[in-house]
Amino acid sequence: MADIKAANEALKEQLSAGELGRDEDLAFHDAISHASGNEYFGHLLNEIRKPIVGTVALGLELARDRSSALRTRVVEEHNWIISAISIQDSEGAATYMRYHLFQARAGLVDVHHLNREN
Repeated sequence: MADIKAANEALKEQLSAGELGRDEDLAFHDAISHASGNEYFGHLLNEIRKPIVGTVALGLELARDRSSALRTRVVEEHNWIISAISIQDSEGAATYMRYHLFQARAGLVDVHHLNREN
């Protein structure tokens, strides 16, 4: 759990400094993979790493031009995941992770998706 929290804190620091935080974001997901104890999940993450790295970098680059509140939303989403993991709420963690991945995908397709009022 400490590695997951540390990776998210490092991401927060990078974003606050105006950096992309790509490595820190990937470290967060790697830490979750490792903590899951699921070797298949870790193997799968390694297999898809190359396309993911490019996609994460693009998403973070697009987010760079947004307000700091929107850029740090990823940290807030990570915090939701961390909270669910902390109380061993696997369904909650899975739901938050799906939401987080949906937001990342939406940010690539529609950079204004979080600026809309609905």
